[in-house]
Amino acid sequence: MEDQRNRPQSAKLEEIANWQLRKLPTAAPDTFRVYLPPLQRGFVWDPVRIINLWDSLLRGFPVGSLLLSEIGGMDCSENLPNQYWLLDGQQRATTVAMGFYNPWGTHAHLAEDDKNQGWTLRVMPVLWIDLGAVKSDDDEKFFSPYVVTQSHPWGYNQFGRVLSEGKRREALNAFLPTTGPCPYTSFKLKDVFPMHARIPVPMAFVIESTRKCLGNDGDQMKGSLVSQCQHLPEVWQSRFKGQLGDLPATEFTRFCEAGRSLIKDYVVHLNYLNFRTKDSVTCDDNSVLFVRLNTGGKPLNGEELIFSLYKSAFPKAKEAVENAAAGFMPPSHLFSLLVRLVAADGDPSKLHHPVSLRDFKAKISDSVFKERLEGFINDRVHNIVATARDLLTGNHSYHLPMALATRTIKEAPDIFLALLFWLDRGGSVTFGSEKHQYLLAVITALSWFGGNARQKLKNLQQWMQEVSRGCLVEDFWKPDTIRILFTRLDNPVPSFPAPDALEDFLEEAIVKNANYNWETLGNSCPKHPIFSGYSHIPKPDEVPSKVESVKPPDLLRERLLQENLRSFIGTLCWSTKLLLFAQRDFLDREFQWFQQWDLVLEDTNSPWDWDHIYPSACGLHNVYPKYREWHDTIGNKRAEELSHNRGNGSCRPKDKLADLETRRESVISEEVWEMIQGVDENIKDPITANTVCRIILRRMAGIYGKWYTTLGIGLLLASRQE
Repeated sequence: MEDQRNRPQSAKLEEIANWQLRKLPTAAPDTFRVYLPPLQRGFVWDPVRIINLWDSLLRGFPVGSLLLSEIGGMDCSENLPNQYWLLDGQQRATTVAMGFYNPWGTHAHLAEDDKNQGWTLRVMPVLWIDLGAVKSDDDEKFFSPYVVTQSHPWGYNQFGRVLSEGKRREALNAFLPTTGPCPYTSFKLKDVFPMHARIPVPMAFVIESTRKCLGNDGDQMKGSLVSQCQHLPEVWQSRFKGQLGDLPATEFTRFCEAGRSLIKDYVVHLNYLNFRTKDSVTCDDNSVLFVRLNTGGKPLNGEELIFSLYKSAFPKAKEAVENAAAGFMPPSHLFSLLVRLVAADGDPSKLHHPVSLRDFKAKISDSVFKERLEGFINDRVHNIVATARDLLTGNHSYHLPMALATRTIKEAPDIFLALLFWLDRGGSVTFGSEKHQYLLAVITALSWFGGNARQKLKNLQQWMQEVSRGCLVEDFWKPDTIRILFTRLDNPVPSFPAPDALEDFLEEAIVKNANYNWETLGNSCPKHPIFSGYSHIPKPDEVPSKVESVKPPDLLRERLLQENLRSFIGTLCWSTKLLLFAQRDFLDREFQWFQQWDLVLEDTNSPWDWDHIYPSACGLHNVYPKYREWHDTIGNKRAEELSHNRGNGSCRPKDKLADLETRRESVISEEVWEMIQGVDENIKDPITANTVCRIILRRMAGIYGKWYTTLGIGLLLASRQE
């Protein structure tokens, strides 16, 4: 057994940073090294936590101890002396590494190949500090750290919040002064800087400069910083080189003092867990310890914890699952679906049973199930998920943009699981065929209009029950199989009317209806042709006794029709996924490189804004109630680049949409454009407000029509009428 007296009881910040920044030979038994164990999750801190921790470090505040354990019983590396797992403190240790990370010199190899010694960040964010910050900017902070990340290369403000549209535009004008597409989510982080800071310099430069100083010599530190900053991009040089040189040496004193303390005096206490001590948690069952360690701070959710526990038992599975999920969905999310998929082998009814932590621990204790799961992950998961990804996002006329596919999977995992189940049982389809079109029509209809999570799970349950009555693979996508989801009385999937019928109904029931009210939508035109598509609503003599009422059967049927239609329109008007589908050419052109789940830290804000066609400044207070009710719906929104969103409430639609290509990518038809040009901007006038409401509703019908026409949603209607 290792002599515990030889273990270091503390570590300096630079040593902690080098656990993942320094490249060392594998055979270095005399070097104290700390690795991330397979059970650990990814890095999840947001910019606010990163900024606050570094302000604390610079001020000398304590940030807690780290918990290490000997390496033994886990298949990651040999059981060498001085080699340890980090059981608690990953978020803090990685945040420390950000401050020492120097992609312009010392760690250029990490910037180029995006490797970080087996830790969890694909791309290490860059930490900057503002030398020109004014203390009054934030009374709670003495220093002003800034974080630059992959999806926000212009950084966040000193409070860790996303910058305003104006600041983002200013940043992109500086980084890319030429016209054309701005692939800002693919910028190398060493070529950008935080735009909100007055005089930003990399934290790594400050640390290196103080290392070379004798005492707290401001002149010496200034000279070192000016020299190092010559490696920064020309854009930085043109904006800040002169300002840095003009700063008096006295301004560097507090940074020099804080930096010297960081590298010379600041230490973090190390605690150790010995797996061989009595009553300690063993490597075969470390879930109790892991759960308890993660009850503080930002806790794991069920999926993350289940995946972490599995990785601890099968470290090799981590790479297989993460590779299959890369850029497409969170690995922990995919793993939870795989557990259900394997559990359903031989019993499809188990597919619609979500797995809790207790369920998973029971399953994994079964050696047969454990072997099947491991075999599935090692041999089949990559091909099945790759095929599913291509069916959704591949190079075909029905594809979903990657960002839309990731959102769809996240919000409707049970529908995606049905696709994986079908593929695993031998299902196949010719890309671009009518069957492929129908498959995507079903998936998007159930995902976007299938109700809440509970209702979508019930859809999957009834779907599988219907499939299990026949031949599984052949019957999976048959119209008669899908029909059950639209014909049940209990929360059926709503009907999908033809776009022209929808537009006419919205005109009659809302725009022309002086007594319009959402709760009575449809009452004013109960015989409208839109209701002819609701053949799945039972006829009066077919209504089961459990839904009978004192109302006459005809009125009961009419009420059911109107409730179903309201359910459809209520989902439609807020469906930004439908809007993203309508704008998919725009997303493919501007954001084809954006992969939601490859982003670092909790950096999941979309790299686009939701721009209002008629801005809020056009009037939401003391205006026509009908306009106010529909102002925030997709009929008045478009996805727009962060660099182009004007963020100006006074910008009129006729100005921002003047370019023909802009109108096309914003799903503005010629008819709607003519209406926009003829509208006075005074929306407080009831007549004008009603016209704007008509514009919003017609555009909403047009957005719906893009999806309906492209994927042949009418085929779903036909399947119900056979």
